[in-house]
Amino acid sequence: MGNPVVHFEIGGPDDQPLVAYYGELFGWNLQAMEGGGYTLIDTRGGTGINGGISKSQTGEPWSTFYVEADDLQAVLDKAESMGAKTVLPVTDFGGVVTIAMFSDPDGLLVGLVKSAQGEAQDQPGPSAGAGAPVDWFEVLGSDAEHTQRFYADLFGWTVGDGGPPQAAASRVAWARVSRPGGPRSTRAWPTWSRRWPRRRRSAAPGSTAPCR
Repeated sequence: MGNPVVHFEIGGPDDQPLVAYYGELFGWNLQAMEGGGYTLIDTRGGTGINGGISKSQTGEPWSTFYVEADDLQAVLDKAESMGAKTVLPVTDFGGVVTIAMFSDPDGLLVGLVKSAQGEAQDQPGPSAGAGAPVDWFEVLGSDAEHTQRFYADLFGWTVGDGGPPQAAASRVAWARVSRPGGPRSTRAWPTWSRRWPRRRRSAAPGSTAPCR
């Protein structure tokens, strides 16, 4: 079984314009976390995943998605053996959430989050509403075949040239991740240290994930 994508993030030097922009554009429900610097997104799409908007530590914009795994260090070690670089080592934020981040061989930022345990697995995903769901992703690499092989081997995903799955056969979700404009700093990870609402655990992303 492959590892599911469970969260997406958008970040920039000033998070508030992003909050206003995406809330109005997609009809997302946005809730600022206490202390500032991070806003939770409920897409109100009824399917897919939720996410967050964060203020960048370095002033650089980024977008990424988080993949759930039981052993984050094992995933980092495997990713590094395949040409990736650790950006954020396994970090436990006060027993609330444990994450890590790496840049893939093309420098694209990818997050990891430790699998939910117990009651956290039963928390709902996006609420029903008129918001736009996030339910598809693309990873754009310099060599499509190499990029596809990297993610298929690392996460057990099936990749190919097809389009999005029809009729939401599962609650697996995708977020578009691209890197126009050159390499991203390896220090532009999120500034938050609180819990995002976990979605109900979905089936693994065994559907098509084109890398172009």
